[in-house]
Amino acid sequence: MKNGDIKCMNKNDVTDIRDRIILAALPQVAFDGWSWAMVEGAAEDAGYESSMSKAVFPDRMNDVVDGFAVVAVRDMLEALAQRSIEDLRFR
Repeated sequence: MKNGDIKCMNKNDVTDIRDRIILAALPQVAFDGWSWAMVEGAAEDAGYESSMSKAVFPDRMNDVVDGFAVVAVRDMLEALAQRSIEDLRFR
């Protein structure tokens, strides 16, 4: 999806693009930390123009951090759904 297609994106499209950019960014975070330049590079790594970052993360790093939290929670809940609650230990 090119940046010219931004106007026709729906919420699911935006979520998918955000997720792809965040997942592309994760290997770089350990080396570069969270920065806007790193997010723009991750957008390119995910197959988008770097300016797509601004389109899907309009509040820049605040949106990136929120998006990362959403991805992490969603992955955690998916992993938890595959486990039996009875098999988990609680203290």
